[in-house]
Amino acid sequence: MAIFTFLTPVFFLEKYPRAVLIFIMIYVFLWFLRAIEFGFFLVWSFFQYRKALRKNWKKVAEKVDKTADLKTSEMIHLIFLPTYKEEIEVLRSSIGSIVNSNFDLKRVFLCLATEERDRVRGRRNAEILKAEFGEKFGRFFWVEHPKNLKNEIVGKGANISFAAKK
Repeated sequence: MAIFTFLTPVFFLEKYPRAVLIFIMIYVFLWFLRAIEFGFFLVWSFFQYRKALRKNWKKVAEKVDKTADLKTSEMIHLIFLPTYKEEIEVLRSSIGSIVNSNFDLKRVFLCLATEERDRVRGRRNAEILKAEFGEKFGRFFWVEHPKNLKNEIVGKGANISFAAKK
């Protein structure tokens, strides 16, 4: 479709120059509107993000506790951190952000999901990170996603799905 969209005006330019001009103007105008839409939602998302940062989520959880059967204080949070060829500093920073939050980390289970395709780095990083952060969480574990599994597309989703099953 993209090739057709770009080549159609070239083929019809000599025979129907006015139609090609109108087509190009409409095409450019529609993308202009799309860019305005993207820009609007980018700005809107920024303000929503800032609003969420200011929100006192503990108070929100307290309100939920009053009405829910399962209390937030009883919930365990499982965080999957999929990794493939990430340097240790990137992973350390990500995990450090979780550790520096004001959340009860004993109710947080962290799963480092590595790839067999990056076996040496993945295992080394898992051992280092478990030694550094293992005691801070309720549970810290890692799962190595095997390569070349049948009927599976290589990628982050497959890594997380495998880790979740384990």
